[in-house]
Amino acid sequence: MLYTVKELSDLAKVTVKTLHHYHRIGLLLPHTVSDAGYRRALKEGIKYDAPKVEHLITQHIVSLNNLGHMTTAKDFAAQTRFFLQDEFHRDMLESQQTGLAYYLCVAAEDFASK
Repeated sequence: MLYTVKELSDLAKVTVKTLHHYHRIGLLLPHTVSDAGYRRALKEGIKYDAPKVEHLITQHIVSLNNLGHMTTAKDFAAQTRFFLQDEFHRDMLESQQTGLAYYLCVAAEDFASK
């Protein structure tokens, strides 16, 4: 099922403007764009610019390691999943941007599986 940007923003608890921004900078790609310019997305199978996101995740992991927090890609993916599943951390994330957290988690898990 394809969702409108508004429907997806409600599901992810982020603004439509945020989703448009993610599309504009190439982080989150819509499944389709109509001739009229309307973006449609799938709830499952989030598409993203893999090289750009993988580069950002790698930079973050390197930064953590340089600060003495030895982390692998699998550790990072597990931690992002934990933050989404643990009620305390999820509530903290929801006060910020849950949609970005889910996006980061999917991207981190995909990156770690390679």
